[in-house]
Parts: sequence; C-alpha cells; structure tokens
Amino acid sequence: MGESLKDELESQLSYQKLLIAARKRGFEREPVSKSAVIDWLLQNGFSWKEYELYHNPYIELKRRICRFFGIKKGWTVMDIGCGSGGTSVAAASLVGNEGHVLAVDHSEEEITRCIGYVRKVGFEGIIETKLANAMDLEFENDSFDMILLLYSPQFLGYLKDLNEVLLKIRNWTKRIGVADHIPAPSTFQESIYLLYNWLSNDANRLRMGKKTDRLFHPEEIRNALKETGWNIIAERQFRVSKSNSYPESAMKENVERLFRQIKTIEDSLEKEILLSRLRTIRDLTEKGLTPKPTSMLALVAERKEPRKNNTMS
Repeated sequence: MGESLKDELESQLSYQKLLIAARKRGFEREPVSKSAVIDWLLQNGFSWKEYELYHNPYIELKRRICRFFGIKKGWTVMDIGCGSGGTSVAAASLVGNEGHVLAVDHSEEEITRCIGYVRKVGFEGIIETKLANAMDLEFENDSFDMILLLYSPQFLGYLKDLNEVLLKIRNWTKRIGVADHIPAPSTFQESIYLLYNWLSNDANRLRMGKKTDRLFHPEEIRNALKETGWNIIAERQFRVSKSNSYPESAMKENVERLFRQIKTIEDSLEKEILLSRLRTIRDLTEKGLTPKPTSMLALVAERKEPRKNNTMS
C-alpha cells in the first residue's frame, strides 16, 4: 500500500504541491528532491484518504458538488449508480462518522471496485455497499436525508427510465441531488469528447442491439424532475478542469478498443460510417487535442408535498 501510494504521489502531484502538503504537516528542511519529500510525507502519516480527499481532482470535484447539494454531518445518504465509489467517498467525507452512505450499483464489477476503493481510503465504517438495481429495492418512507444521482443519469438511456427512478425514490427521501455532464461544448476539445461519446454509444447500439448510455440535455432533466413531483430549489454549473480530462494514453487505448468493436458490426455501411468518424477523432487526438469533458450541471430538488385541505369542517 505504501509503495503504491508513493507511485501515485510521484506521478500525479508536482514537486510544489508535495512541498506545500509537507510544510502543512511541519516539514521545515531546506528544499530537497521530490522523492525525499514523498518519503517524508509517508513517514509522517500521509495516507490514501488524505490524498484522495484533498489532492485527487476527480474526488475534489465530487466533493464540491456534494457540498453544493448541502450534505451535512450525520446525514444518511444513498448513492445510486455508485460506480467505483468516488461520489460515495465524497459524501462520506461530509457526513462523517455520525453519518451513513449506502452505495448501490447493479454491476458486480463496479461494486467490487467500490469495495476496494472504500477500504483503501478507510471509509468502511461509514459506507455500506450493495449490489442491486435500485428499482428492485424497497425502503421505509424518508429513510434517507438525501439521495444522489451524480453521473448516473447518463447510464439510464431513456427519459422514461429517468422518470421511473425519480418516481421510485420519492417516498425514500425529501431531497435529491442530480448532476451530470452537459451535452453542449464550449471548446473544440469538449466537442471531441462529445463526438467520441456519441460515436461510442452508436457503435454499442449497433453491436448489441440495445440501449446504451447518453447525456441528457439540462432541460430534459429539469422537466423530468418537475413531472415526477420534485421542486428544483437550486442549480449550478461546475467547470471541469484540465486535470479532470482524459489522460492522453487512456484516450488512445479507448480509441483502439472502439476500432476493434466497430469492426465486428455486420452492417457494412454502418461500419464504414463509424470507422470514418472514429479515424477523424483519432487523427485529432494524435495531434494532441485530447478530449476534455464538458461542464457539469448540478441540481438540488425537494419533494413536492400534497397541499393541505384548509376547508373549515
């Protein structure tokens, strides 16, 4: 564990950021090598939890969104579509030891990753993981102070599925937080991100003959909330920094994997069209134009309560 954290610090944090972290912990030596600063940090209690919560840009963004949602110490929170556990960890850092986070995902692979991540950062006492489809679960009324749908809307595919989830959880909580990327680019690199996202979805639909993920337009999400009995009380856009972008090496691997997947499509015309579009994306990425995720829209909504009958009896 110590060596893997050392490798992570070496590859992800600059010398200056490491030095700042060390000085906050009492490091008073003259400037030394990056490796020496890392060794000092590890010898003085620097942990995976500290790295993930305060130095990992992916988790830092999730923590900012969770703070916007208004999550408080002692709350009980449900994270639907928890994936590898980043949102659950961000929420757990806010509810503290007095609170509880239920992380739910229907993918066994994702739950396994989530369990490993929760253990790594030391939140086993706060986060409970559950392998399940949220639509198959049942809870008593108002079991949660808040339910989170952070990044998960895009994996639902159709509006009717989003509506079904929003209706299902109405009795479980009075307050929800919803956030996902906006399918509207503001830069050329964000356009490449959306082109790749849409192309990947088209390829999967043709290969597997079933729905795949997609990004909902903000107006679709707003309307879905209103139609299923939720009042939007706050919304905010979050810019995604460069550090949240795809690493160049990872994007190249994704492109090559998609090339292999598209070549298995039986329809020759569809295959030709998709391969042509993917070659354009590959050419752009090879020129250093790494796709960058678009901004995120976060919304907080409260359950609409039935109007009380004030008629005098």
